[in-house]
Amino acid sequence: MNQRRGSINDSETRDEEFVAQVDVSLNDMFGYSGALRGMTQGKGEFSMEYKRHQPVMANQQRDMEAAYQKELAEKRAAKK
Repeated sequence: MNQRRGSINDSETRDEEFVAQVDVSLNDMFGYSGALRGMTQGKGEFSMEYKRHQPVMANQQRDMEAAYQKELAEKRAAKK
């Protein structure tokens, strides 16, 4: 979860399983199911639920704006 900028809130171990309560942005969770299966030999599972809405980090916002501006410029160029 550290690689996905997650914040661990709680964890517990039961018999042969480990349960962690973690806050991670939705954008950072894409691809996690495959990674988890790889780490746990297909035995791991997870669930997600919406907790709150937060603003995008400044560096990500700049990247998103730049990508959007590039896309607009390409559409304008294609129309000409």
